[in-house]
Amino acid sequence: MSLEQKSLSEQEVESVMQAFEHEGASVRASMRYLMQEKEIIAASLLLCLSFLKGKKIKGVVIQEFQKVEPAQFNQGLIDFQLLCSIDQTAINVGIVVLTESSATEACTALNRLFSYKDFGLNRLCILRSAAVIDSDSQVQNNLSRLLSPEIGGSLIDLRMNALEMILTILFVFRGRHKYAIDTSSLVNYLQQANILPNNSIIRDLLMSQVDY
Repeated sequence: MSLEQKSLSEQEVESVMQAFEHEGASVRASMRYLMQEKEIIAASLLLCLSFLKGKKIKGVVIQEFQKVEPAQFNQGLIDFQLLCSIDQTAINVGIVVLTESSATEACTALNRLFSYKDFGLNRLCILRSAAVIDSDSQVQNNLSRLLSPEIGGSLIDLRMNALEMILTILFVFRGRHKYAIDTSSLVNYLQQANILPNNSIIRDLLMSQVDY
């Protein structure tokens, strides 16, 4: 979603800031619930990354997004494919939001991810909160293998403050008509405040591809 940048009027800025204030308060009050919602977190990541489409951020140019097929085999474990390029080299990254709190469920999910290249992906990026303590030895072993050079995965911490902002952007976008703002105003506000490139989750996700 690439929109032409323009200067916002004082009224537009005020409306967008009001939307962020209201939706941000709601997100903060619901974070215990939202931290467990894989689909909502994935949707917020997809939206925020789509706002950066076509731009070069941390050496990465975001080009396109796709569903992961075959869907029946994936069953939503890999949330979406991020197609990007680094130095004109095309890369296809599987984005996985891992919210399972049970060691058994986390281990099962990680075990299934070893075959991520069967989906035509070059790389794998797992996003998981460090607040979820994975003390189980099998979970640690599976995660270590996935992050090894042989398998080629990366792990990004879903830091609370950064995640709050990403989720707030999603809910502002979904409720934009309620606040009398349009997509262009929201995107331009984000661009002018440089919010997305400075978000640690977005930054680390993109930089992990450069450092691969």
